[in-house]
Amino acid sequence: MPDLEFLASEETLNTFLRGFQMGTLPKGAFGHAAHVATAACYCLRFDHDECLNHFRRDLKHFNESVGGANTVDSGYHETITIFWLDTIRSFLRDKPVSRLEAVRLTVAEYGAQFGLVQSRYNFDLVKSREARARWIPPTG
Repeated sequence: MPDLEFLASEETLNTFLRGFQMGTLPKGAFGHAAHVATAACYCLRFDHDECLNHFRRDLKHFNESVGGANTVDSGYHETITIFWLDTIRSFLRDKPVSRLEAVRLTVAEYGAQFGLVQSRYNFDLVKSREARARWIPPTG
């Protein structure tokens, strides 16, 4: 698993989140485990709709800040984002622990499961323009 120093303390987690939100976090510091941790923080902070709206906005901003583009073929992906937010929200339900511990547990559970989302679809989800643009429920 990649460097998870941002999970060392509340302070390091807050610094990491600020870097993500401001677009100053290096692109290489935002791999799958970092995506999972960030999604967990948003799930813990916001209700369902607010969570999606804030995460969508901030993820698009981050992509652009590190030189990416949010197009029909790259960048932000609606189905993958909603899949992970729903998966993480469900996982976090009834976990009476601190935010930091909840994020650590989520990363331990899903931080190395990059392919989980693709295993729930019977088509190439990543390359699907339709799935990138709008939510498509799992097919498998």
